[in-house]
Amino acid sequence: MKISLQWLKKYINLKESPKVIAELLTQSGLEVTGITTLSMPTSTDPLVTQPDTIFDIDLTPNRADACAHIGVARELRALFNRSVIYPIVEDFLIENQDLAIQVTVADPAACPRYCGIAMQGIQVQPSPAWLKNSLHAIGLKPINNVVDVTNFVMHELGQPLHAFDYDQIVGKKITVKILPRNTSFVTLDHVTRTLHGNELMICDQQGGLCMAGIFGGARAGIQPSTQNLFLESAYFTPTVIRKTSQQHGLKTDAAFRYERGTDVNITAYALKRACLLLKTMAKGTVAAPMIDLYPKKIKDTPVKVTYKNIRRLIGKPLPKATVQTILQNLDIRLSHQDKAGFVALVPPYRVDVTREADIIEEILRIYGYENITNKTKGCVTHGVNINTNTSKHKRLQSTISTLLADSGYYEIYTNSLTRSAYNKLTVPSHTQQNIAVLNPLSTQLNSLRQNLLFSGLEVIAHNLHRQQPDVKIFEFGKIYNQHQAHYKENNRLGIWVTGYQEAPSHLCKPKRVTFQALNSIMHKILDRLGIKAVASVPFDNAVYGAGLAIKRDNCLLAQVGQVHTALCTLLGIEQAVFFVDIDWDLLCKNFTNHITYLPMAKFPAVRRDLSLIIDNSVSFETVRQVVSSLQEPMIHNLQVADVYQGHALDKGKKTYTISFLLQAFDTTLHESIIDAIMNRLMCAFETQISAVIKKS
Repeated sequence: MKISLQWLKKYINLKESPKVIAELLTQSGLEVTGITTLSMPTSTDPLVTQPDTIFDIDLTPNRADACAHIGVARELRALFNRSVIYPIVEDFLIENQDLAIQVTVADPAACPRYCGIAMQGIQVQPSPAWLKNSLHAIGLKPINNVVDVTNFVMHELGQPLHAFDYDQIVGKKITVKILPRNTSFVTLDHVTRTLHGNELMICDQQGGLCMAGIFGGARAGIQPSTQNLFLESAYFTPTVIRKTSQQHGLKTDAAFRYERGTDVNITAYALKRACLLLKTMAKGTVAAPMIDLYPKKIKDTPVKVTYKNIRRLIGKPLPKATVQTILQNLDIRLSHQDKAGFVALVPPYRVDVTREADIIEEILRIYGYENITNKTKGCVTHGVNINTNTSKHKRLQSTISTLLADSGYYEIYTNSLTRSAYNKLTVPSHTQQNIAVLNPLSTQLNSLRQNLLFSGLEVIAHNLHRQQPDVKIFEFGKIYNQHQAHYKENNRLGIWVTGYQEAPSHLCKPKRVTFQALNSIMHKILDRLGIKAVASVPFDNAVYGAGLAIKRDNCLLAQVGQVHTALCTLLGIEQAVFFVDIDWDLLCKNFTNHITYLPMAKFPAVRRDLSLIIDNSVSFETVRQVVSSLQEPMIHNLQVADVYQGHALDKGKKTYTISFLLQAFDTTLHESIIDAIMNRLMCAFETQISAVIKKS
């Protein structure tokens, strides 16, 4: 949420620097995450010419009271012990009764208070410069003077308003009610939405005019030709608004406030404030008595508080005068005061303060945590129990994290929530069911991830868009799957690499990362965990255009390969990305402490090459298995030196040139020993994979 310093100064006297204000707000619980200085364009209006400072506040859901400038001003009143100057509305007058309108609330539980007023002679036009700049400062786009006034008052007082074209209200009668299921409703963005049958609607005799507290309808929206309007200011029950907002995926500024809880006592005041602004900027006149339907008053919440518990929870006795001043500055009135304590009367807009502990927390955060001293340490301290019995998973995770970091990879932490569309791209619908979030915050975070792939791709895309093309990252994270009625949670390790192997320089020509780079780091991890006797099987699937499956005893430990170009393009990535997906739980299960260290060989090794003409279907893994079947301890470092496919060979054939070392640790290798090993090896290739050995 953006808060303008110039706005705040209209409501409270502030002489402190923006930095000091930001620090105090953060200490009190309204965390300021950024400060921006704005230079306003020149104007004859003195308000416009002043530069502005914008505070970015990371508002927690419980602080609905601070969703506007007046709310932040109230917070500063408590911190500085200064008074708040509210906008004057005493000049509000009913000038005639030309525009009659009737309002009925059919569901008072969903709409405890509804205020409205009609105005005539409205001139819809661009807003004055000061109002445009005020909205621009907090990130809003000016539209016209009527809409801009409703937005201004909402961000000033925290009370959403909605303006209807009075002449489009059929029958001049408004009813707040729920419409039947499957009713169609066209919103201001000209999208036809189908109602679920539980949405609170503002209706006339023809049907819906507005989705209460969330989004207006197109039929009675303010147009350039609008001359008369009906202005609404209401209090809607948060749960009703929250449910409708989630069902339709509509996240508006009004819904943001209503679903957290607005101030029921400010609805009429906000309406008068908006009318006075419209009289000035739109030349309108109040043409009917103000409607205020408030059958059952919402009272202040009484909370009994004792000074004994204040002292016990805070850790020191506070002067009673200090306690009373803090609470009064927070609009919390005190009654039934005696030596033992008092009853705090909490206003309805403080939806987060309902218990004695909440009252004491309010006292402490304004008094200042830093002012609570400890006799021995001199400040507030707390104990932390550290469990030194770290699990095997965590110890191994730390080991592999260090290995990857030492190899130039950066660790990332991403959200387990993702788009359900991602899961559909990579997981067959008949094997895994998507795990949807019941109350998603947005369509981008509406499902639990079923793989780590897209988490890393989004990070890569973010870096590429900021001219960082060379990315080497890894993440330890959970994935979630559902099969029929069973849920499964699995720990995974994902590794991504893209771009160049190293930064370009004049010393060498830059080289793109290849599959081998990632395959190499995969085997380093296996070696570090002491996992031997793995098989690499070629494959391709919805994630990889081509890759290798790393298996042991028919269990899939990992998959490594190049990500499908189509998936990369979907996220705006136009370069090759290589990805390792490791089953971390299975890897830890196969971990062994029996890592064998050998001394440096005292005797020289002999390098040998063999060129094999084999079928195209024969993989290097098959060649490796042939060598392993001989159980020859002197053969080491088996590698592919070259692969050839061309016109010089028969169709369906290729040439593998393999390279390896012959090494004995207890004797020098004589030609007779080398020849015997080579003959056994060639015989095995000829018999097991029908290879033709090239003798020259």
